[in-house]
Amino acid sequence: MIRYNFIISDWSTFDSSRGVCEWAPGVTICNIYTSTWRYSTGSDTSYYPTSGTQSWRIPTRSGSTLGNMLTDLQREGFYVPFRTSIVIPASVDVSDACAGLTTSRIGPSIGGAIGKFGPCLRLANMKPPAPTCETPDVKVELGDYSTRDFPRYGDFTLPKAFNLLLNNCSSTVKKISYSLSANPTAPAVNAAQGIVALNNASTAKGIALQLLDSNQNPMQLDKNYSFNELTAGGGNFSIPLNARYIRTLPNAGAGAGAQDKGVTGGTANTEVTFIMSYL
Repeated sequence: MIRYNFIISDWSTFDSSRGVCEWAPGVTICNIYTSTWRYSTGSDTSYYPTSGTQSWRIPTRSGSTLGNMLTDLQREGFYVPFRTSIVIPASVDVSDACAGLTTSRIGPSIGGAIGKFGPCLRLANMKPPAPTCETPDVKVELGDYSTRDFPRYGDFTLPKAFNLLLNNCSSTVKKISYSLSANPTAPAVNAAQGIVALNNASTAKGIALQLLDSNQNPMQLDKNYSFNELTAGGGNFSIPLNARYIRTLPNAGAGAGAQDKGVTGGTANTEVTFIMSYL
């Protein structure tokens, strides 16, 4: 499925041009739809399998104008410029397709055919939105520890599981790769082992953050990893990871099991950037 976004504009409540919601005996309701039709024929509103459309019901008027149609539509929440979209299967040829507004009039005793109204916005000229997902920031609380938990170089805490969230992924996303990068304020200590320094505001000394995958293997920084859990149609997904504190200060002459004086307690925070690539 491909979502085509478009804008309905150039319409004013002061427009006195003839409208299409003219009152007639027994004709009391005018429906306005977002829809598609064929450019070559100017009709065939049911030709393309279209979803995600919107509709509004306004009263018919004697002496209908485009201006009073818009006034009535504003009471239904339609304001110009109006940003909207329609969805069409990716396999459908849209080279002859228009998107825009259509209308029909109905009453107690009649039903009306749907006809186009307003300009044709050619789908062939619309660039489908780039495949993407929403990726909110993730805050991970690793917990409180004592310096006694890091008696030796390389000692680490229990890993804390967290997820990188991929929300509202578009249906055009076919493949995702991602990487994790250190920041200038918290540079890499050991990129191959996924170890990042604490940031400048932290007061703890001698420890750093280590990033791990779902199997608790070190994540190499600036390396592209593939996410293979996508399903057709888009949606919400997550990438499971882990993080832990690790001692990076060597034991400077301290005996086995002794607490090194160079490791000091304090705040221990850092930031890591995750970069998503979509295909």
